[in-house]
Amino acid sequence: MNKKKIYTKEDLVALFEELNIKKGTPVFVESDLNSFSSIAGGEQTLIEALKETIGSQGCLIMPSFSFSTLDPATHCFTRYPYSLWSSIRESMNGYNAKITASNTVLSDMLLRYPGVYRTSHPVYSFIYYGKYKKEWTEQSMNDPISLNHVLQCFRSREARLLLFDMAFEDSCLSNAFAHEFEQEVTIIERAYLDHKKQRLPRTFLIGKTRQSFIHKLRKHFKKRERKLNDHTIASYALETSFESLAAIFSKSAIDSLESPSN
Repeated sequence: MNKKKIYTKEDLVALFEELNIKKGTPVFVESDLNSFSSIAGGEQTLIEALKETIGSQGCLIMPSFSFSTLDPATHCFTRYPYSLWSSIRESMNGYNAKITASNTVLSDMLLRYPGVYRTSHPVYSFIYYGKYKKEWTEQSMNDPISLNHVLQCFRSREARLLLFDMAFEDSCLSNAFAHEFEQEVTIIERAYLDHKKQRLPRTFLIGKTRQSFIHKLRKHFKKRERKLNDHTIASYALETSFESLAAIFSKSAIDSLESPSN
């Protein structure tokens, strides 16, 4: 009978270093895991290991999305019958950065740390822990996943994407690049904010990435991968300079690549 390994903080630090995560690195972390049972101390130990790996000059960034605040008419995952919309709206809670739950156990754990900052978007909020620039947190209501603010660190090749049991294609980082290079379809969503005990509706624009673009973008990232028992941890680093990437993925260049030959 094979016994699964239990990983310690020291094991994780060594693993992260193998994934080329260094002191002073901004690390954007996304996870599809509901449990970190292979780690002694669970998600808290994982966060402590990341903190030690990047040091005081690094920054942890995570999505802390809250789909529970979405209006039932625009909910992206659950299609509620029209007959239920009114009752759902009446019982909904608006987004409150201090208490609204995130969609993953890892980001919920990081939210408990003193000094963490969470942005104010009612659905697509992000959290920061460590050393970050103020402009990263100045998230806009429209186009909330963008290289102009929340994921601005990826304009540099120093930033790292760290995925736990997730494919690159499922990372919201691709949404940010797609918005930058106009490779998205824009839709309208509506959600609610908790403001002084009132629920305020907010309507905003959000882009959905073209799949063909994601596959092209992936080729410009270097991937390193390790196993955590049955789980996969992968880091991605941008290999192409942002300026070169902008030239490659300008809308006119994409259109010429995808147009049929005469």
